[in-house]
Amino acid sequence: MTELLHHALLQSTRYVPTPLWGLSGHLQTIVHAVVGRVRTRQRESVRRFSRLADGATLTWDEWTPLDEHPAAGDYTIAVCPGIGNSSETVYIWSFVHYACMHGYRCVVLNHLGALRSVKVTSPRIFCYGRTEELDVMLKSHVTRYPTTQMVLVGFSMGGNIVTKYMGQPGVRRAPNILGAVSICQGYDAQR
Repeated sequence: MTELLHHALLQSTRYVPTPLWGLSGHLQTIVHAVVGRVRTRQRESVRRFSRLADGATLTWDEWTPLDEHPAAGDYTIAVCPGIGNSSETVYIWSFVHYACMHGYRCVVLNHLGALRSVKVTSPRIFCYGRTEELDVMLKSHVTRYPTTQMVLVGFSMGGNIVTKYMGQPGVRRAPNILGAVSICQGYDAQR
C-alpha cells in the first residue's frame, strides 16, 4: 500500500478545482455535453450475452488491448457505468480507449434496459441495489480468461454497485480481482 500511495501523488496534495468548470458537477456536465462532442473514435468490441435466471438478457462489451501491458501480464479493467449509461456512452468510450492504449483489456457492463438495440426480456430493468449482473459478467470473463487480473471501476451510481459488490459479506466474488475504484460515487442521496 505504501508503494501505491507513493505513486499516487494526488493523494498527498490539496485538491484545487479548475477555476471555471471545476467548481460544480453541473458545470462539468454542461461543459462535457458541449465540448465532449469531439468524440474518441469508437473501436470494434465483442458483445457478450448471458440469459439470467429470471429471463433477463444481460450484455457487456469487450475490447482487446492496443498495446502490451508494461507489467507483461494479462490485465482487465471491468467497468460499471453510471445511471442509464452503457458501453455506447462517450465517456465510457474515452475511458476504454485510454485503458486499451495502456495494455488493458476492458469489459463494460450494459445495464438492463440501457441499450435500445437489446430487447428487455424480463419484467425488470437495472437496479442500483443489485450486483448480480456485475457478478455474472465478471465470472464469465474469468472463465474466458482464467489468468487475467481484474480491476473494477465504477462511475457514479456504477461506483455504488462496485462498492457494494466488493463489500457484500458472504458472497463468492469472481476470482482474480486485484481491487476496485469508485469514481464520482454519490454518498448521500438525501442532501
